Amino acid sequence: MSPTPATSSSAPRRSTSDSSSSSRFLPKIADLETLGSSTEQRGHNFPKFLKSIHHHAITNFKNSKDISKAILEFTDPYAELNKSKLSLIQIRKKGNLDLIPPAAGETDAAKFVREADNTDRKEEAKLNYGIHVKSMFEHEKDLTQNLTILWATIMGQCTPALQEEVHGEPDYASRYADFDSVWLLQTLQKITAGVNKTTNKYYSVFKATKKFYQTQQSPTEGIDEYYNRFENGKDLVNLFNADIVDLTLLLAEEQKTNPSATKETAMQKYLAVSLIMNANRAKYELLWNKLENDLLVGQDSYPETIGDATHLLTNWKASTVPPPATNVVGREGLQAQRQQLLLLQLKMYAEVHGSKPCLYQPTMIFRH
Repeated sequence: MSPTPATSSSAPRRSTSDSSSSSRFLPKIADLETLGSSTEQRGHNFPKFLKSIHHHAITNFKNSKDISKAILEFTDPYAELNKSKLSLIQIRKKGNLDLIPPAAGETDAAKFVREADNTDRKEEAKLNYGIHVKSMFEHEKDLTQNLTILWATIMGQCTPALQEEVHGEPDYASRYADFDSVWLLQTLQKITAGVNKTTNKYYSVFKATKKFYQTQQSPTEGIDEYYNRFENGKDLVNLFNADIVDLTLLLAEEQKTNPSATKETAMQKYLAVSLIMNANRAKYELLWNKLENDLLVGQDSYPETIGDATHLLTNWKASTVPPPATNVVGREGLQAQRQQLLLLQLKMYAEVHGSKPCLYQPTMIFRH
């Protein structure tokens, strides 16, 4: 059964200045992640929150598959559902129920059999179509209910201060009337990133892009969590109708040798390199060195998709043999080493020729 909707979305607004109410905040569902505003000490981890909400919806909502993509990718769930609707002709093709055409020189007996068979095919196709239409109606009804419950669930996990910021959005009233949960998630992502309705849009793009490039894996962070933050950073830039990078010229260059290359393939290559190079240095510096060294011998080993990059980071095993020690010296140290080498050479020369080396700066002479 579907969970009972939370009532936080219709509750009276509470002032964000009431810090004590924030400290006493109790979410509607205790085992789900919560979300706070960008200024609250509670902190905010939108990717973790989104993952928690998605898991809850998948395990508790009826026909939850219809809402899964909307939560994770912010797609229109009704548009996605409409893609799965089939016409009567499509039902016939799917069930191999197309009518049989008459054959050349068809006899009356063969015609009778064929027409009877076609009648059965028509009836079966109509029956299947009716079942499909009824199923789609049920899916759409469940989707509407799920979006209503999802809205209440999301708001119930947000602190009063964050709810207040959402209420202040210009189109909140119309979105609330439709229980547009996709809009709600997008709005929460922006707000928790420090962007609000009064922010300059170019500043918002700059801030979101900067945050994306500052997304680096911490020493204790797993690949899944790091990847989720990385994707969240990219998606935040896209929310402002911007790209993390302009690959137009690179794509044109690549299409000279690979005509089938697209903007998406170029972006995948860029994201793969970005994910690798923003991974934790202590864990992956040897991997970085290997990729660079491979280029020196004419082999490009960099992954070409974000999936390949994730796989490489997950399965990379650094060598247990410590790298050879390097003796790093300054300019004066290098000069001293050269002098010591020169002295050793002169000493060996003196032993052979019976003279004693004597060092004078800046020249070396022999004393007989």
